[in-house]
Amino acid sequence: MNAAEMVWAREQKVLAHGEIAGTAFAEDFVSFAPNGNALDGEQFTALLRSARLSADDARLMWCEQGQKDSYCLAFRVPEADGRLTTHMSLWRYQKDEWRKQFHIFVEGEDSF
Repeated sequence: MNAAEMVWAREQKVLAHGEIAGTAFAEDFVSFAPNGNALDGEQFTALLRSARLSADDARLMWCEQGQKDSYCLAFRVPEADGRLTTHMSLWRYQKDEWRKQFHIFVEGEDSF
């Protein structure tokens, strides 16, 4: 498995299991909810759990390597009601593993 595939697999694990902040997120992780509110790792995890995303149906749109230690992902995930949500995340290789540093929700099927 190459680095891009590892990052996507880690993202899917976060989506499916609401993996706790201490193991998947960078210390300076930040996310922005659809309403624009900033979220820390614990708040983000709680939002994932309440959103009832269909993580098994998440679809990677693109994955781009920035520096050798970073990847940016864009992906779509269906919610329980069938609506698609678009997400972007930044992953960095830190402390010998890939850690999520940033996440943003972009609402709507036509967001990209």
